[in-house]
Amino acid sequence: NSNLARGFVLPYLKTLLGVIIIVAHLFPAVSSILANGILLVSSAYFIKEGIDSENIVKLNLGIVILVLWVMFRFFSTDIPSIWKGIIFIVLGLLCFSLNYILLKKKKS
Repeated sequence: NSNLARGFVLPYLKTLLGVIIIVAHLFPAVSSILANGILLVSSAYFIKEGIDSENIVKLNLGIVILVLWVMFRFFSTDIPSIWKGIIFIVLGLLCFSLNYILLKKKKS
C-alpha cells in the first residue's frame, strides 16, 4: 500500500497543489475548497492506512493533519469558545480511542 501512495497518490497531490496555487489568484474560494479537501482526504487516508497496516506513526500523522486543519479553521472563523472547547475535547478523545484501538489490535 505504501507503494500505491508513492506511485499514485503523491504525484496527483503535487499536481493538485500546483493547480491550487495557479487557481488561487483567480478564484480564492475554489482554491480554499480544494486545499481543505486535500487536507481532509489525506487525513482520512493516513488514519485508514495506519489502522489497516497497524502502523501507529501513520495513524498519528492522520490525526495530526486533522487536528491542525481544525485548529486553522477555528482561527479563521468566529466560533464561540464553548464550541471550540467541546470540539477539542472530542478530537482528544478521538486521538486517544484510535491509538487505544490500534494498540489493542496489535496485541491480539
